[in-house]
Amino acid sequence: MRELKSLKPRHYEMIRLAALGVRQTDIAKKIGITDAALSCILNGTLAQAELSKLKAEMDANIVEVVDRASAIMEATQAAAEAVRINRAMLNDPLVDVKIKARVGMHFMDRILFDRQSDDSQQASYRDILRAVRNVEDKLSRTTIIAEGVVINE
Repeated sequence: MRELKSLKPRHYEMIRLAALGVRQTDIAKKIGITDAALSCILNGTLAQAELSKLKAEMDANIVEVVDRASAIMEATQAAAEAVRINRAMLNDPLVDVKIKARVGMHFMDRILFDRQSDDSQQASYRDILRAVRNVEDKLSRTTIIAEGVVINE
C-alpha cells in the first residue's frame, strides 16, 4: 500500500467527516470515490494522525462547553439571588429610605444601563422604559427549572 506524503484539502474533508462519525459509505458517496479508496486514505499514517488530533480537539471542546455551561448556571443563580436580596431590601419597612433609594439607583445603573454610577450619562424617562422593556423581554424568554437553574431559550 502506498502512503500519502501529505494530505490534500479533500482528504481533510474526509477525515473531518469521519471524526464527526459519518459512515464511510456516506463519506465515499459525498466525495465521489469508492469505499475501498476511502478506506485506504483513512487508514494511512497521516490520516490516522490527523484523525486522532481532531478527536482530541473535539473531546477538549466538549469538556470546555460543559465547564462553561456550569459557570453560566452558577453566575445566573448568583444574579437571581442578588436580585432577590435587593428586592427584599426594597420591600423591608425597617430599611432606611435613603438606602432603598441608593439600592434602586444602583440596580438601574448596573442592570438596566450596564454602567458605573456616572452622572455624565443622564438617561431620559423613555430610555429607562426602553431598558425596562428589554429586561422584561429577556425574562420572558427565560425558562426557570424547578431546581432554580435558569436556561435562556
